[in-house]
Amino acid sequence: MRNQNTDRMLKAITEHDVAVELNGLLFAQAIGIKKDPVGEFIAKFIFTEHNKGNCPNVSLIESTLHESSNTIRKKINTLIAINFVKVVKSKKDSRNKCYEPTALLKRVYEVDMTKRIKCLLELSPLLDSVLGEQIKGHFDDMGTADHPSYLKTLDSYTFNKLIGKYHLDLIKTNDKNEDIKNTLKNLG
Repeated sequence: MRNQNTDRMLKAITEHDVAVELNGLLFAQAIGIKKDPVGEFIAKFIFTEHNKGNCPNVSLIESTLHESSNTIRKKINTLIAINFVKVVKSKKDSRNKCYEPTALLKRVYEVDMTKRIKCLLELSPLLDSVLGEQIKGHFDDMGTADHPSYLKTLDSYTFNKLIGKYHLDLIKTNDKNEDIKNTLKNLG
């Protein structure tokens, strides 16, 4: 016989996952790109390696993913076009280039983290009672306290209302994306 706690935990985790995935899809639609799990991994990998003090390049990403360098470059170019990643010269050897996350990507991850944690706090009253106030103080420090949990933006209307706050960043992103789309159309 199944334990009620197991059922509650399973329900909470799946609710959390559905909310996060749906909001990810709505975000991708809002900025006019296709959701790409490999591209998302590359962005997170670049962010993580940069935070460790490393300078990730195509070779490192290629060996990590076991993908061709052309595939990696294509994904990185998309990340550059939507202003999530930028190219920099390697500090060790200026002939080599590597990649760094942009301030926009860092902000997206801060907001994502805030929304995920708020979602977990809503789904777990025990977690909220133990850590809620302390965590909410960190949200104030990051400037993300006004962002609702992923559970509050489960339909496109409330998501679009929320995403309106970031309209200026999205306009820049969409303009860059339109250039890519138009170039691809012209190429046939």
